[in-house]
Formats: sequence, structure tokens, C-alpha cells
Amino acid sequence: SYAEKHGNRAVAREFSINESMVRKWRKLENELRQVKKTQLCFRGHKARWPELEDRLELWVNEQRTAGRSVSTVTIRLRARTRND
Repeated sequence: SYAEKHGNRAVAREFSINESMVRKWRKLENELRQVKKTQLCFRGHKARWPELEDRLELWVNEQRTAGRSVSTVTIRLRARTRND
């Protein structure tokens, strides 16, 4: 890779990014190569309630398929009623 040939600092200067990002990407190189190109990987925390999120996702998709708009407030209210 370019970083292996030229070093982290040179890569950071060349692409106008922080050297720490280059180090992080080099450290995660294998994982990054295995992830689907469409997936936004390594972002955010894991869900606290994955089953609830799955049910909510299904409900939101059903509502949108039916042509109904779904606001974030509605989603939160639905989550609270389903989690109790």
C-alpha cells in the first residue's frame, strides 16, 4: 500500500488527513477489506435492544410501504409502547 511505501506522515500530508487516521486505517486494514463497500462500518455503538430495533425497523418499513410518513417522534413513541 501507499502507506507502507511512503510512511504514515507522508500519506497524511499527501491526502490532507490526520496521521492518526492513517494509523487507525492501517491497524484495521483486514477488517476494512472484508466489509461490503456499501456498509458504513465501525460507526456508532451496538444497539442496546436489538430485538426492539428489529421490530421497529419492520414497522417503519411497513408504514412507508403503505405510503405513511414516519417521524422520529412517532418512532420513539412506538418504541416506548413496545418496550413496556
